[in-house]
Amino acid sequence: MKKLLIGFFVLFSLSLTAREITVLNVINNSAGEKYDYRLVLDVNSNNKITKLYVDSYLKGNPKAGLQDRDSRPISNIKTGVVLVKRQGRNVVILRAEDFILDVGGEMELFYLYRGSLNSNGGNYRRKDISLLNLGGSWQVLDNNNKEINQANLVVNKILGIEVGIKEIYFK
Repeated sequence: MKKLLIGFFVLFSLSLTAREITVLNVINNSAGEKYDYRLVLDVNSNNKITKLYVDSYLKGNPKAGLQDRDSRPISNIKTGVVLVKRQGRNVVILRAEDFILDVGGEMELFYLYRGSLNSNGGNYRRKDISLLNLGGSWQVLDNNNKEINQANLVVNKILGIEVGIKEIYFK
């Protein structure tokens, strides 16, 4: 019984020191996509990122609740963390070469502009953003240092067929 109480206390203490922060909502206008996404950071008591999640919500209906949660290894941030994957293709990728887990840094958001979702390769475009710990609060900033809460993905179509993301607009 004593071990059970100690184990409960340790788990309870750990849950108090870690917290989750939603830093970006990702909305898309694809007719074929049924989910919108949220980029969520898990930070420890020192405000250091320990995990990265991509949460899926029913498109246009976040009140329906969390549909799926995918954990992404934060250690892969230098080579690229896939935020959105569709039909086996990496559609949106977040990468940062010089990222410090308790400070943040400049990041590149790559998105598939043109490339059949059923083929290899593709044409990617890039947006520069920052994910920074500003006074204990994690924020995503655009290249003009304005806070971003939402990324709107606009589908790129050729002859009515979705081939990628035409543009990403930040709000």
